[in-house]
Amino acid sequence: MNQHLQTLQDFIQLAEHLTAEEKILLLKSIKDADNAFAISEFKLERTEKVKRTTAILLEETIEELEHKRKAVEAQNKELEIESSLERVRTVAMSMNRPGDMLDVCKNISLQLQSLGVKDIRNVQTAIFYEEKGTYMNYEYYTNHDKTFITETTYTDHKIAKGFAAKMLKGKGETYTTHIKGEEKVKEWLAYQKTTNVFIDTFLETASSLNYYWFSLGPVALGISTYAILTDNELDLFKRFLNVFELAYRRYLDIEKQ
Repeated sequence: MNQHLQTLQDFIQLAEHLTAEEKILLLKSIKDADNAFAISEFKLERTEKVKRTTAILLEETIEELEHKRKAVEAQNKELEIESSLERVRTVAMSMNRPGDMLDVCKNISLQLQSLGVKDIRNVQTAIFYEEKGTYMNYEYYTNHDKTFITETTYTDHKIAKGFAAKMLKGKGETYTTHIKGEEKVKEWLAYQKTTNVFIDTFLETASSLNYYWFSLGPVALGISTYAILTDNELDLFKRFLNVFELAYRRYLDIEKQ
């Protein structure tokens, strides 16, 4: 019973000036009031429970919808990546001469850009000829929209030596180097001007140059950028390795013809 009603009930029961009949009527009114209070309290508790339950269900629904949204986004992104890989795969399978490797490099760059990778300098391959200390460089420069085939010496600079040594260790090896600061980039550009490679004029104002190479044995696939790649961007580039390996096998078949 409600505490205040209980006090009132006790007072009535002890009241000497009230008749028995009056006490019965008053106590009945108190009991009815207590029942009404109890019903109101029950309804209020039930309303609060419904509110809490609704809030929990709403929170769970929002969380579930968010999970589903992220799952759909991830699925759509994966489909987008697979479509990009298939486009490069189609280019690789249509190779008819060694120089068509340039189209593979160009399309890898284009597909990476379509997937959101920025600041790509070039995508390139290195096919090694150890006996000559050179590698055949097929490359596509993104900002210039130009392709080049260059036989490059790798024995006359520590970066080139380190890169070649790592790649020639075999499939699965990686080589990454970061040239940081405008002064260091200009030093590298000055060295390149003493070689037969394409001179990228964007390096004259660049504050960063980053090389990422992945070996498939006698050949490597690389990308250079004006900004350090994120882990996700690097993982995305790695997805193109299998497609590039297909292009290299096609390249070898063409050379044998």
